[in-house]
Amino acid sequence: MKRYAKLLAMCYLAPFLVASQGYSNDAPGKPTDTFHEKGIGVIRSVFPSKGEVWDISLKWSRDGETYYSANVGLPRPWRLFRSVSYSAERTTVLIPVAAFFATSEAMLFFREPGKYWFRTEVDFRDVDKPRTVPDQRDASIEPVVVDQVFEVEPLTKEDLDFIAGLADPALMRAMFGEDFFEQLTGNAVEQYADPEVQAVKVIGRLLSATRDDWAGDIMRVAGPRGDIRKAAEMLLSLAKRFPESSYAPYAAHYAGCCYFSACIDKAEEGIRVRTKQGRLANDLALGRYRVALLKQNPDTARAYEAFSLAAQRGDDYLKPRTLYQHGTMRLFSFDFDEAERLLTEATRVAPGERMLEKWFDKKFGGIAQLHTYIEKAKVRVQDVEDSVSDTPTP
Repeated sequence: MKRYAKLLAMCYLAPFLVASQGYSNDAPGKPTDTFHEKGIGVIRSVFPSKGEVWDISLKWSRDGETYYSANVGLPRPWRLFRSVSYSAERTTVLIPVAAFFATSEAMLFFREPGKYWFRTEVDFRDVDKPRTVPDQRDASIEPVVVDQVFEVEPLTKEDLDFIAGLADPALMRAMFGEDFFEQLTGNAVEQYADPEVQAVKVIGRLLSATRDDWAGDIMRVAGPRGDIRKAAEMLLSLAKRFPESSYAPYAAHYAGCCYFSACIDKAEEGIRVRTKQGRLANDLALGRYRVALLKQNPDTARAYEAFSLAAQRGDDYLKPRTLYQHGTMRLFSFDFDEAERLLTEATRVAPGERMLEKWFDKKFGGIAQLHTYIEKAKVRVQDVEDSVSDTPTP
């Protein structure tokens, strides 16, 4: 086990080819950019800022000459999971790479050790075009092309064990329905007889859970279609048993989202009952009752545990998303100081990350408004508590 933990991947970054302007890579690889056979890794492309990123494509090669579409996105193979961060000087694009998700190529991406070439192509948005038009590409801005080559190290035992756990038939039934295997027909029967194909199907859901900001929306799109609680328990258990696996933080993040959604659903059900009884006089009373229900629910602590593990182990793509989910759940629990710490940390570890900024804008009006919102909430709750404590006992 220790031998596998000590494997270090060597990362060789070829010069950036940026619109033939001769830019070179001045952002060397980080530990989170290392790759192992059959593991998940993050392709990091850094280039001088030229505008708002519109479209990103990823190609790969084993010889540096013949390139193929990576097909690592969902629900379509070319719809990449991605993170785009901006600063005045540079733009950073992160793309997690785990598996081929094309129907005929449902397999883990890094099939063997050795050199892998990647080509990231970036087009930019025409700011004068309405956001409603299908193609907002700015033809006047030369696309960016970033070529990189990585040395992929041999498979780690932790990833091997984790993949086997993802292919557990019990987890497949919890994730995709109790009758998942019985519903397979035709070529799918033989295809899903391969445990690796089963694992890839689960991995697709783990990645899909990183796209939305609200746990309810995450569950609607990527949540378990069988037993949500069993799926969460099995995934969190795997993450705790094999924390060094590259898949562990993604499984923990998914489990946290499952628990978060289930806790909120149960709390809202309790609130509906109280509301019908006329026992919640105002929004603050409603919020305080939700807090009480969340604290009584043991799955709340499990969600916190899952999110903490995911953030601790997560790569640069996953970590800010996990911190956001954890912080939002803490806010629902009136754990204001911890919520503020987590949400602020999310923006610190991914400064200028456009998707994260959209989430903050939509829910809080931005990170600055978040701090104001929290301070007002603290005062309001404290005023109510003070008034209750000052009321004479009959």
